[in-house]
Amino acid sequence: MNRGTWLAVVLLSGCMTTSGAGDLKRELLRFEPSTPVPPSGWKRVQTPDYELLTDLEPEQATRAAMLLSQSLAGLRAMFGRAPVAVERKLTIIAMRDGLDFERRFGKRTWGFAATSSQETTICLYGPPDRWFVRPEITYEGTHSVLIHELGHAVLARYFPRQTTWFAEGMAQYLETFQWLDAETLRLGDPNLSAYRSYRAIRSLSVDDMLRWSSANERELEVAGLYGLSWAFIHYARNQEPKAFGQFLAWVARDGADQAFRQAFGGRGDALDKAIFAYMRQGSYRQVVIKVPLVAPDTVVLEKAAPEVEARIQARLSALTRH
Repeated sequence: MNRGTWLAVVLLSGCMTTSGAGDLKRELLRFEPSTPVPPSGWKRVQTPDYELLTDLEPEQATRAAMLLSQSLAGLRAMFGRAPVAVERKLTIIAMRDGLDFERRFGKRTWGFAATSSQETTICLYGPPDRWFVRPEITYEGTHSVLIHELGHAVLARYFPRQTTWFAEGMAQYLETFQWLDAETLRLGDPNLSAYRSYRAIRSLSVDDMLRWSSANERELEVAGLYGLSWAFIHYARNQEPKAFGQFLAWVARDGADQAFRQAFGGRGDALDKAIFAYMRQGSYRQVVIKVPLVAPDTVVLEKAAPEVEARIQARLSALTRH
């Protein structure tokens, strides 16, 4: 891509059931009364952290903004006081029409983040509860295209030089986090889709993961690389936490490939076997993080001005071409 890196959530295999699991536990926005907004047409919500552009109906647009703020606050809280390397404008385009989204970006794409030097644009579609899914009715955890793509935006703040395996492994690790209450989140729930992909395609090694450079490969191989990237991050975070912490510091300074060589390099098959043993044992530790409450920001849901709508259409056209 000429204007940045496209990092997409792709429906690789299986089916997912909408859970409505995007529960609001932490209200970070207060909407001012304003001129009534028509049900159809483009709307805008401007917050200190992002701009939401959407043609969802007003009630869904409001809920989308609330879930965006809650998810973004959780992701940023996970990085504590880590220094921000690059600050970019964050724009989210939430399309109402799934068929239009599919026509533009492909029917196997649920959402994506496109990052340039100045801005990260996230594109999603459908009602906001669709952005949170439960892979199995019997499993309480959720996956989230919203959190996955916001994860890419947040990761880009701290790690300017990312590889595909690092970006996707970290985003899959982050996307299953859950708010337990308004001040507590849990990080590290298993990502069932990534786990199944890892177990299903066992011919791939960590060396293959390190060579992964794009999603333009065979479907099953891409699925396996997504799974292996997540498995490595989950393993390293829980089984080698000291090395993983140093690894992240080196990623911020030197990039993911060099950081991997410094923290985990030279282990060959031994690392592959260690990850496999960890995945097979099924005992995954989670981390609980306290997030102090803050006063909500006051915002307005407004009809998009003609110049804003023209900017939306221009951005969608540019992204469609790529």
